[in-house]
Amino acid sequence: RPNLAPGFQPVFILETTLGFFEEGLSRAAYYHIRDAWVDEKQFSRFLSGPGAQFMARWWNTMPQYDGLWDHYGRVRPAYFAFKLLSLIQGRRLPVTGGNAEIKGIAATRNGSAEIVLWNFCADTNPPPTEIRVHVTGAKADRFRLYRFNPQSVDCLELQAQGSAGDLAEKPIHDSLRPYEIRWLSLGR
Repeated sequence: RPNLAPGFQPVFILETTLGFFEEGLSRAAYYHIRDAWVDEKQFSRFLSGPGAQFMARWWNTMPQYDGLWDHYGRVRPAYFAFKLLSLIQGRRLPVTGGNAEIKGIAATRNGSAEIVLWNFCADTNPPPTEIRVHVTGAKADRFRLYRFNPQSVDCLELQAQGSAGDLAEKPIHDSLRPYEIRWLSLGR
């Protein structure tokens, strides 16, 4: 029973990548680059009739959110999770607080910082979890807070922006539902 929530796969990627990193894994691969199209006739050459029907229905009819691209070459939400991870470069910063469902990765480089926060809660019906993002010692001039929306074209929606200096006195207050992601970028 795959989880069909559009935000599940991007948050799953972030959650497993953090786990890999914390365990010392230095390399990993992602399966499934592009969603596959199954030709039932071709698969019936080596699968039973019901097996080929199942494979065709599973890959051709069921919603699939595994690939980085869909059948038509359109970018999927999972792609953007990897894109956000690619921005976390430099010296790793601690992310503290929260609970078992809310996790984050942050790093700083050349006076800028990138922070990704997510909610990987197994229960899909809990109330949103309140978060407060308090940034201290920021050398950046500006901040931008984005909401990751897996159902929009580019998946990132600007929520707030302003002076980074204001974050020390006025933390960002937000909430995360299961399978939601926030990206905070601090720069010049």
